Order: sequence, then C-alpha cells, then structure tokens
Amino acid sequence: MKYIAILILSLIVHFSFAQDKRQYNFDYQIIYQMTYQTDSNNIKSIKKEYLELLTNDKVSLFRSIKAGRVDSAMYSELNKGNMLGPPASFIMENYSTITYKILKEKTDNKILTFDQPGNEMTSAFYVEALNELNWVIENDTVTINGLKCQRADLNFGNRNWTAWFAPEVPITDGPYKFAGLPGLIVKVADKQKYWSFDMLSLNKIKKDVVINFDPKMTPVYMKKNEFFKSKRNYTDNSLQMDEASGIIKGFGSSRDREIIQKNLKERALKDNNWIELYKTN
Repeated sequence: MKYIAILILSLIVHFSFAQDKRQYNFDYQIIYQMTYQTDSNNIKSIKKEYLELLTNDKVSLFRSIKAGRVDSAMYSELNKGNMLGPPASFIMENYSTITYKILKEKTDNKILTFDQPGNEMTSAFYVEALNELNWVIENDTVTINGLKCQRADLNFGNRNWTAWFAPEVPITDGPYKFAGLPGLIVKVADKQKYWSFDMLSLNKIKKDVVINFDPKMTPVYMKKNEFFKSKRNYTDNSLQMDEASGIIKGFGSSRDREIIQKNLKERALKDNNWIELYKTN
C-alpha cells in the first residue's frame, strides 16, 4: 500500500515538464481516437485514448486530452501560488498512460518529444528532424468523414504505416509525429493494426497553451536511443530502481514486496508493443 500511495502522490507532477516556459496560440484543434494493443500476444489488451493536435502555421502540440486538462489546472494553481497543484482526486480522474507530449516546430524542422525515461518524477526530451519522414504518396483515394483522402505509406519506428490525408484541408500535420503531407492526416495505422489514429473532429479555435512551466521538472536532453533504453530499463526494473533512488523506502513485509515485484514483472512482460519498436542495444 505504501508503494501505491507514493505513486499516487507522484501523479501531481506526472504531466508537467519544464525547460524554458513556452507559450503558444493555436488556431485549430483536431481530436483523434487512438486505438492500440499493448501486448502483441493478447488481443484483449486493446485500449483507446482521445488525444488532441493543437496547431498553427509554425508549431503544433500533440498530447492526451486528459493531460491537457491536468496541465491547465496545474498551471492555474501554480500561478495562484499553490505549489501542490490541483487535488489528487482530479489528477486521478484524468490520469493517462500517454505520458508524451510532441511539439513539432515546423519552421525549424524539429520534432521535440517530451516524455518520462523513468518514474513520474523524471522528464527528458529528444529531438528528431521533421523532414526525415519519407512518405511515399500513392494514387489510391477514399472518402473518410466526408473528406476525400489520398493514401501515403511510411516506414517509421520499425513499423510500416498507411496514412490517409485530405488535400482539401491545408494543414500539413497529423497525430503523433506524423506530418509533412500536403493535407491533414485523417487516419493512420500500422500494417498489423496494432496502432491506429482516427480523426473525430476538426475545430477552429483560439487557444493559448503554456508548456514547460513547472520549474521543479526540468527535462534533460537525451539521444533517442538512450531515451528508449532508459525507458525500457525502468519498465523492466521499476521497483529496484525506485528503491535504489530512495523513492521507495521499505514495505510492510517481505511478502508484500514479493507480490508487488511479481505484479510489476508480469506487467512489464505484457508491455511489449510500443508504438515505436526502437532498438535499445
């Protein structure tokens, strides 16, 4: 129970990253439903999450809608001088396993991914080039949600992806890191159907968003392969690493520890189907 209590308390900083405070005004919000299978060996492990793409001509932000709610509440509370942030019950209601935030700086040709390489008290970011997405545009077309869409294929993250983009919507962006096509990506899925993103709505908005606002959570720069190696290592050895860092300090009994260790090991084995199958060796 003590281990669980510490994890709940750490959720207060689960969604906050800080490097330098960045504020953006976005013109569009595109909502996607992400369907994904966490365990490649178990079709019952399929989950769904709603995410948003906030975009303007120069930059876009892709994140969990739940994470956005927590960020807004956290920023508001910090501005009031409440360093504890919103109530833990609110954090729990909006908890998401989608820990990443993806910032595409279109004019600078950068994709910045902010994520957790370890527990909820850690944060890091890595950088990729936006123009390294080598799309192959095909002639196939299909109508999705009333929009005429064209097909494009891509190999990314050691998966083969097929996207359907709408040339009539002049937003050269899409969910996750996908971008660079001559139109908005309405749907994209990998060949094995483990991961898919389906656009649900496109809304014109005027929305200010501040990211990297919490000075307690300064992300460190990591190379992409180092980040994935660290994240995999923590997924496989979370209990031992939390004990070594001092986050976890003892259990009620050795039996309690054995049960928690067994459950964490089983969960790690089932967490084998990440969106990017990046080599960590």
